[in-house]
Amino acid sequence: MNNQILNNLEFLPFFFHALSDPIRLNILESIGNQEICVGDLCKVLDLKQPKLSFHLKILRDSGFVNTRQDGRWIYYRLNKSRFEVLKQYIAKYQHNSLEQNFYQENIIA
Repeated sequence: MNNQILNNLEFLPFFFHALSDPIRLNILESIGNQEICVGDLCKVLDLKQPKLSFHLKILRDSGFVNTRQDGRWIYYRLNKSRFEVLKQYIAKYQHNSLEQNFYQENIIA
């Protein structure tokens, strides 16, 4: 297993929790490949600032978003390395599943 996955294995439940809410998924979609401030996210998502901040904190704590402060404004952007960890974790099971299907179809049959 990849070292990056092993190092993050204990955090995977937090990753999945962060991705389990439709509002947080909408936040991630809205951020996309840009850097965006809370005020703009509130407008785009039609959410009140306290509710948005609650969800942004979960995404920040799980490492899916990074922040940059510029004066009074905090800008959010995706932390793509977190998505890479999930991608590698899921790919491991896809690969194992393909091998298992091949084994069951060709060896056992």
